[in-house]
Amino acid sequence: MYSFYFNGVKQVYELTEMVRMFLPASAYTILNQDPANDNICLPEDKDDVIIRIPDQITTRDDGKRYIYDILKEYTGQTLDWGTLTGVRPVKLAGELLAAGNSKEQVLKILTEHYYLSREKAELLLSIRDVQIPYLADTLPGSIAVYIGIPFCPTKCIYCSFPSYQVSYDRIKTYLDTLEYEIRFAGRAAEEKGMYPESVYIGGGTPSVLEDRELKRL
Repeated sequence: MYSFYFNGVKQVYELTEMVRMFLPASAYTILNQDPANDNICLPEDKDDVIIRIPDQITTRDDGKRYIYDILKEYTGQTLDWGTLTGVRPVKLAGELLAAGNSKEQVLKILTEHYYLSREKAELLLSIRDVQIPYLADTLPGSIAVYIGIPFCPTKCIYCSFPSYQVSYDRIKTYLDTLEYEIRFAGRAAEEKGMYPESVYIGGGTPSVLEDRELKRL
C-alpha cells in the first residue's frame, strides 16, 4: 500500500492523476496530514510505503517528475507519455516551438523534462506539422464554433472536461436546450456580421449520440 502526502505543491489534482497512471485506486491513499506528524493515522498494512513530496518541490511539474521517478523505481514501470496526464499534448509542443526552440530542442525537452518516449515526442511534432497549414490568420468576422456533447460511456481517469457518464434520459433534454442555444447564438453572430469559419463537435464523446440524434444536431 502506498500513501502520498503533497506538501505545498500547487495543483494537487494533477499529482493525484500522476499516481493513477501507475497504480490502481486500491493500491494507494492520499494523506491530508504530514506523515512527520505523530498524530497521523496511517494504514495498518505492514508493507505501507509513505511517499512525501519534499518541501523544496512546490511546482506541479517538479512534483509530477518526483512521483514518476519514485513509482518507476518501485513498480518497474515506465509511461510512454511520461508525466503528461491531461489532454492536448500537441499544444505543449507548439508552445515550445513558438518560444524559439528548434525541433531537436523540443524533442530534448519532451523526453528529458516531461519523460516522453522518443516515439511519442516525435509523434507530437509530426502532428504539429500537419496542423500548421490550418492555423493561418483568420479573416475579420470569422469565428470558430465549438459544440459540446458532455456525455461519455465511461469517465477517463485523466479527463478534466465537464463530461458525465451517459444518461440517455438526459440526452434529449440536453439536445432540446442545445438547439435553443445554437439558434440564439446563430442570430447573435449574424447580427454582428460574424460567420462560422469552422464547427467542432467535441465532448465528452459525441458518438454516444444515436444516428437520429446526430442528424438532428
